[in-house]
Amino acid sequence: MTVTGRTLASNLEQVPDGDREVIRSYAKPMLEAAGYVVMSGNIFDSAVMKISVIDKDFRARFLSNPERPNVFEGKAIVFEGPEDYHHRIEDPRSASRNNPS
Repeated sequence: MTVTGRTLASNLEQVPDGDREVIRSYAKPMLEAAGYVVMSGNIFDSAVMKISVIDKDFRARFLSNPERPNVFEGKAIVFEGPEDYHHRIEDPRSASRNNPS
């Protein structure tokens, strides 16, 4: 029972199903064995990433090194503050130095 005096199922009877591309059913997941991975590195002790958000293009570009499969290596750009960020983020010379693609 809910505060309405009805069951949750009864309260939701008239609610439309919604967009199944956004909220997927348990029976039809985006990826079968998707979950989370705990990462660590020299910038942070640990972080959690939902691996279902890794698309094919990202995997092909950044995680396909045969010597180190599924290992992401990248550069971290450190700014001196918001002013430095705003000044350098639009500078094409900074972008080419900071984007190793």
